[in-house]
Amino acid sequence: MKKIIVLTAASIFICAGFYLFAQQRNNNADIIKTLQQLINEQNYKSFGLSSLDESKQLALGEGVPVSIVALDKLKQLDSTKDDIKSTYISLPISFYTVINSSTGKILTSVEVETKDNNPAIKSFGNTRMAQMYSTTVSRNKLSTQNIRVVKIPSLRLEFIEAADSTGSLYYPLTNMDFLNIREGQAITNKDLLRQVLPFAQRYNGLPI
Repeated sequence: MKKIIVLTAASIFICAGFYLFAQQRNNNADIIKTLQQLINEQNYKSFGLSSLDESKQLALGEGVPVSIVALDKLKQLDSTKDDIKSTYISLPISFYTVINSSTGKILTSVEVETKDNNPAIKSFGNTRMAQMYSTTVSRNKLSTQNIRVVKIPSLRLEFIEAADSTGSLYYPLTNMDFLNIREGQAITNKDLLRQVLPFAQRYNGLPI
C-alpha cells in the first residue's frame, strides 16, 4: 500500500510538471503572437529587427521575476547595515528577452504581466538593455532560477539581482555616470546603497 501511495504521489507530481510546462509553452506562444501582431513595416526596426520578415522567427528567452524598489523606503535605509531587498515590491510580471530563433540574436525584451494565468505584454525594453542582460547572464554564468530584474523607476536604474547562499550581487543594466555605476559591473548590496542612497535622499522628483 505504501509503495502504491508513493507511486501515485510521484505520478501526480510528474503530471503537474508536464501541465505547467505545457501551460508555459502556450503562454509563450500567445506572447509571441501578440508581439508579431504589433510589429509592422513602420516600426520593426524599433524592435531590433532587420526586416519585417524576421518577426516570423521570434522566440522568448527564460522569464525571470521583476521587482521594483519603493523610493520612499529606499531613502530610509542605512548603507552600513540595511539590505535593499527590504524595499522590494514584487510584481506579477516577468522579464523576457526576445530572440531570433534561427540565429540566436538578442533583439529586444518584453515584460509580461500574468493574471489568472492570462499573460499580457506590459511594456517593451530596448535592444541595448536586452543585450546587456543576456551578456551579463552569460558572462557571469548566472542561473535564471536565481536571478530577478530589479528597477528603481524614479532613478531610471535597472539591474539584475543574482542571489546565492552567500548573499546577492547586483549587475546594473545601464550606465549611470553620475552615480559611478557601470553596466555589467558586479556590485555588493553595501556598495550599491553607498552609491545610490545619497542621490536618492536628495532626489527632488524631477525627470532624470
